[in-house]
Amino acid sequence: MSLSVEEMNKQLPVANALPGEAVPYYMASGEGARYEINGQLVTVIARAADTGGIFSAAYVSGGMGSESPFVSHKIEHKTLYVFDGILHVWLPGESRILTPGDSVVIPPNTPHAYRMASHYTRFLNG
Repeated sequence: MSLSVEEMNKQLPVANALPGEAVPYYMASGEGARYEINGQLVTVIARAADTGGIFSAAYVSGGMGSESPFVSHKIEHKTLYVFDGILHVWLPGESRILTPGDSVVIPPNTPHAYRMASHYTRFLNG
């Protein structure tokens, strides 16, 4: 399907709100649904409901010692990408220290956990 510029302008994406359906949307820096979980700020920028069930994504930030317990996800692959600080990640049979620019990809049904190992750590959990 090909749209003209005029037709495209009539279909403006949702801005700074999670739409709840798979439509184009724009999220400005710092926007998203925010939650405080175990001393971490989680800013959700995409939920499965917003992506047709394909993925979810959130920025996670916190201080030294903030952590998650071991979890696994039945359907979703997860990618952790570090922007700031140091993130210690545990996977079956191994652990990794991630620093800015490092990432780890975790297939479905793979238990994993993390702990923030610097005064401030921020990563994308997608």
